[in-house]
Amino acid sequence: MAIKLYNDKDELTIKLNSLAVALMIAASSITSTLGHINARLANFQNNLFVLGMVCIVVFASILNSGKVRIAIPFLSISGLLIIMYVYTMIFFKSYSAISPIQFIFYAIVPIYVISQRLDGELVMRYSLYISMLTVTCINEMFRIQYTSVSQAFMGNIYAVLSPVLIAMIHFRLYRKQSNIVTKIAYLYNLYVMFLIFKYANRGAVVCIIFCLAVLLINGYSESEERKKLSAIKIILIIIFSSAAIFTVMNLLAALEMARDFMNDVFHSVPSFISKMIYYINKGDVTDGRADINVYVYSAIAEKPIFGHGIKTFQAFATEQVGRTWPYVHQYILQYLFEGGIVFGLIPIALSLILTAKVLCTMISTKKEFAICATLVCCVIPRYLLSNEPWLSTTIWMLITYSLINIMETHNISQLKLNHSHYSKESIDNAV
Repeated sequence: MAIKLYNDKDELTIKLNSLAVALMIAASSITSTLGHINARLANFQNNLFVLGMVCIVVFASILNSGKVRIAIPFLSISGLLIIMYVYTMIFFKSYSAISPIQFIFYAIVPIYVISQRLDGELVMRYSLYISMLTVTCINEMFRIQYTSVSQAFMGNIYAVLSPVLIAMIHFRLYRKQSNIVTKIAYLYNLYVMFLIFKYANRGAVVCIIFCLAVLLINGYSESEERKKLSAIKIILIIIFSSAAIFTVMNLLAALEMARDFMNDVFHSVPSFISKMIYYINKGDVTDGRADINVYVYSAIAEKPIFGHGIKTFQAFATEQVGRTWPYVHQYILQYLFEGGIVFGLIPIALSLILTAKVLCTMISTKKEFAICATLVCCVIPRYLLSNEPWLSTTIWMLITYSLINIMETHNISQLKLNHSHYSKESIDNAV
């Protein structure tokens, strides 16, 4: 007889918690789909719809378990953020563009749901199911916005990017256990990946390449244990790394060869290739980010301890240098700008620690790797290159989960008692 580590009530709680996390990860897919179905629905209204669904799932989980679970990571990270929010409202309220509902939706709720008991495989599977909502408007989402380089709207691209990355990770780890709906989701997201390579911006393509690298480096056995890097994998990593370095050193020539090949064979050129060639010839591959960084460095030096407050960058940049940059385009610099050393350094460090663990094959089990790789691949390359972190439902989940992983790795008993990742299958010990 197999031994279970949970009862039916525990299993339902874990499923509900996993669904809540999946809803937060797929929030942009849901809001974009709603917006395309009914153009009169604003993003704010769509966010409230997603928030309502998450709250219903969380409430159902609490009713089922019979208790509200407040974990140490939730108290720690949300406490830091609430102090930072109060600091912003006291000293920089007139500059800040964040509303209370945004703060709750993009920070507090994601931190809470990721700190609950969950299953990484279920999170990915539910995210894939939710991603198929975009089939109703996928052609609209890839409608060309910048005709000169055949690029679709960046916001739509990032809305469908996370499910593509999750499909890659799930296929790598759990394809043998996938059901028919999951297989259909694989195929659909493969089609979306094709559209991304054809019509997307450079950042989205970099995210996919980064995810591929993570999956190449990491491997897990059927018994959930981490595999050591084999000699073949090490050779492949060396070959791909050398090829990448050579390509970067000769980037313009490589891109022009790729452009000519695509023209000859497919009679079209992917947007990211055309755009990269354009910016290299223009002499600014950063597309104006260098100017932003010059201002950010000086602004951080101006208030290095506590920063300028949450979501104040645009107002300060407009006032001080007459530029209407909406955000910093790099989350590390943005957190230092907003929170300084006191508020910004901890979340930055936590995000980089989990990233390093994923890249250095330091995640011990497949289930743990599933959620860690999902968060790292959906967040790190994207927010290092662009995007507004205060319009993200995933970045604070990554930061919180890094603290969870650290505490579990070091066997901190209070967290071990409260936070466990249960398998849906029975433990294979027999009695």
